[in-house]
Amino acid sequence: HLLPRSPRRCSQGPLNGVQALLQDLWLSLWLRRVMWWTAWALAMNPIHGLTLTYWQSMVRSKHILKDHNGYLSACMYLAASLLTLG
Repeated sequence: HLLPRSPRRCSQGPLNGVQALLQDLWLSLWLRRVMWWTAWALAMNPIHGLTLTYWQSMVRSKHILKDHNGYLSACMYLAASLLTLG
């Protein structure tokens, strides 16, 4: 079944090292906070890309001739840093 088990530590070759690494990864993904942040990151990355695509499409549809992508990126990084530090 899929419940976490205690990791087994073996130092008898590189294959056991890879197996221990994969087992540690699997066990860490079962931690509630790690699972939540992993799901958050996997969901937000495509949403971020779609937002940037739609922003660029909206600017073009409004016949704005200046390139505003630099301003948008700067504002997004500023907001992200304020949320991170805040």
